[in-house]
Amino acid sequence: MSRRTLLACSVLAASALAAGAATLIRLTDAELVSHGDHIVLGTVSRVSTSWEDPDGDGTSQIYTTIEIRVEESLKGGSRPGETVTFRQLGGRVGNIEYKIPGLPSFREGESTLVFLEGSLTNPHYSPIPGLPQGRWHVRANPDGSRFARRDFSDATFIRREGDKAVEDARPSEAEELLEDVLKRFREEIAKQESLKKHNGSRRDQEGNR
Repeated sequence: MSRRTLLACSVLAASALAAGAATLIRLTDAELVSHGDHIVLGTVSRVSTSWEDPDGDGTSQIYTTIEIRVEESLKGGSRPGETVTFRQLGGRVGNIEYKIPGLPSFREGESTLVFLEGSLTNPHYSPIPGLPQGRWHVRANPDGSRFARRDFSDATFIRREGDKAVEDARPSEAEELLEDVLKRFREEIAKQESLKKHNGSRRDQEGNR
């Protein structure tokens, strides 16, 4: 899926504000990995909101800045203990709240697995590909086992059939063992990196002919 298609997802989500639900195109694991420049498991250490005018057009909107202390970086090179900071549209300042359906919210102290794309500190919307599709809530049992799930409660899904958009099945919201989720994405990351190296090597060989 192209970056243009992901942008279309964001436009669809924004256009659904009046209906109270985001309308999204379903992403595969491979597409999430492809667009996830940073994939981190960690703990939300800070959430702050402010009025900002990133475009300098004189119109301010509420943005939320989220800081995550990294436990493990699957992609992107962050080290355990480092902080990944990103910003997205929406949030609450005083008595004013700007809530965007489908856009994940974060609470300090919670554990999460999140996919992040492109510029993290100055997005026009959100750096999370697929919005709720790129974020897992992580919880721990008293015995130390951990589970992860996604929340699509304010999202609906469509797929394209020719020039039409039709309703698509909602991805599973069932809890999975966190380690199973991580293993699945580690394997997909390795697969894509291997393919990238193979394609690069083939281009080099063709260039030397």
